[in-house]
Amino acid sequence: MSKSISWMVVAMLALLLAPAVLANEEAAAAAVTISGTVAVTKGEDGAVKSVMISEDKEHGATYTVTMDDECKKVAAMDKKMVKAMGTVSEKDGVKMLTCTSCEEVAAAAK
Repeated sequence: MSKSISWMVVAMLALLLAPAVLANEEAAAAAVTISGTVAVTKGEDGAVKSVMISEDKEHGATYTVTMDDECKKVAAMDKKMVKAMGTVSEKDGVKMLTCTSCEEVAAAAK
């Protein structure tokens, strides 16, 4: 009987801890350097609504930049090639870049 109770306690602990482990895996962000073109979307009032960085067609990934102070610096480089450093997370299929630094780079010669 005591073995059954022990297994039940272990099973209950596993069920209680599983959501926390899964949440940490989703929240874990990968450090990256992204090179791509900045695209800014503005509302009718001229306020920045979203900032994205799209890598070249070969890689094809597009990242939505987290709206924070660093994002304002990225938005100032609209339509320019940049190298952005930061962390990437993904939620509901959308890649989010929390940018730690960003600098303009020369476009590759065609």
